[in-house]
Amino acid sequence: MAWHIEDPPGDFEKNRNEVVYGYQGNRNPFIDHPDFVGKIWGDPTKIMESSANRFIIYPNPFTSGLHIRNIQQQAADYYLYHSKGTLSGQGSITDQEMFIDLKKLSAGLYLLMIIDPSGHQPEYHRIVKY
Repeated sequence: MAWHIEDPPGDFEKNRNEVVYGYQGNRNPFIDHPDFVGKIWGDPTKIMESSANRFIIYPNPFTSGLHIRNIQQQAADYYLYHSKGTLSGQGSITDQEMFIDLKKLSAGLYLLMIIDPSGHQPEYHRIVKY
């Protein structure tokens, strides 16, 4: 954690991430989104504000897909990242309740990032497919 705080991703790492993506087709999500470290393992600075979730995600773990309940009923976009760094899905949340079919995904750990246009910080959910 100390290393992550003291040495944030620079131009070299960002460029290398692009080169690796060109060869391997995957990315280092911690280069693209350094804030994932705090969201996954806790905020090392202990300054992060806590806020109530605006979306309820279930079931977790899942086998075929996820239900998303939009508590505030505001449109939002979601991005689903596999722990290997690949973007595995994305879309919009426009209904109060919706289902995302994820049967084709491989088993593993994923990070669901939800961004709403109201200016709130992104909301993150760790989810598991088995």
